[in-house]
Amino acid sequence: MQNNDAIAEEWKNSLGLIKHPEGGWFAEVYRSEGLIDKALLKGHGDARPFMTSIYFMLAPGEVSRLHRLKSDEIWYHHAGASMVVHQISEAG
Repeated sequence: MQNNDAIAEEWKNSLGLIKHPEGGWFAEVYRSEGLIDKALLKGHGDARPFMTSIYFMLAPGEVSRLHRLKSDEIWYHHAGASMVVHQISEAG
């Protein structure tokens, strides 16, 4: 039986995962051709795709740093252990 570090390395290699700026590993698997106009984003920067989809992995002992979401996210849990997600409201 493989240890968790070896399994994480297998996922990184088989899916081509690269370091994510907020922690963990990712690979983009879909990006829509259509863009949401910058004028509709109210301070969220440049135009953004209607949708993107990524594979994301936190290896054992890694964390994803707190960050503000600028778009909706959908999470699918494919493998591994449970995790804790902290959500802070606009009011703090």
